Amino acid sequence: MLQVGAGAVGSSTIYFLGLMGASAELLVLDHDVVKVENLDRSLLFGLDDASPHEIPKVEAVVRAAESFPALRVHPVRSRWADYVAAGYRVGEFDLALALANEDHVWSAMAEAVLPLTLQATTDRDWGVAFGAHSPGTGYCLRCRFPPDTPVMPTICAEGEIEIESAAGQPETVHASLPFQSAAAAGLLAVEIDKLALGPAAGGPNYVEGRIDVTENVLSLHRTPSRACPACRNFPEDLWAVKYERTRFASFR
Repeated sequence: MLQVGAGAVGSSTIYFLGLMGASAELLVLDHDVVKVENLDRSLLFGLDDASPHEIPKVEAVVRAAESFPALRVHPVRSRWADYVAAGYRVGEFDLALALANEDHVWSAMAEAVLPLTLQATTDRDWGVAFGAHSPGTGYCLRCRFPPDTPVMPTICAEGEIEIESAAGQPETVHASLPFQSAAAAGLLAVEIDKLALGPAAGGPNYVEGRIDVTENVLSLHRTPSRACPACRNFPEDLWAVKYERTRFASFR
């Protein structure tokens, strides 16, 4: 597996995979370091990771994953664009986890023609979402997050709440919910576990849940966007050459 992003959702995903006893070779890609503000959103990072050292997230993940011997984590401290430029090869992985949300990395990952890609995130209004994307046939990352999106709609689980100000007046402030990242990672871990049970084709490729006043849960099978170049220009012969023998080819 290739995991791009070892932040709140990414580190929590590794934690769940470890608890599940998942057996996998996992290459984890992230360029950032652990900071104090990351601690309330991650099940894996500890205070020693953040202060005073601020060690790289990929190193913190490797250290924590030592408790999960079946999960063999290989760290790469890098941005996605630099990793691709250094020699990413199409068909190198069975499964990709898209868990970063900067530099339009999701649309860039779609253009790099990854295999079956699973993606999970938190967003505004205290929601979590999961997506599964297969080249040329499923709703891909670029369909969901076009490069011209002015503001990335995924942030660390913020929502508006009403409080009383010091002056005794009602005031709206932004609050973060630390368990939302774990909820998104849980959705992802469950889908990975389902893949291990057999062919997963036909299931929903998009799930969204909210815990605001609506308490909505949405489950859909989304098709590719006609305007998406990553889906429209996917060469069918590439699947036969590079993906047909991958572990989860039946998802398509």
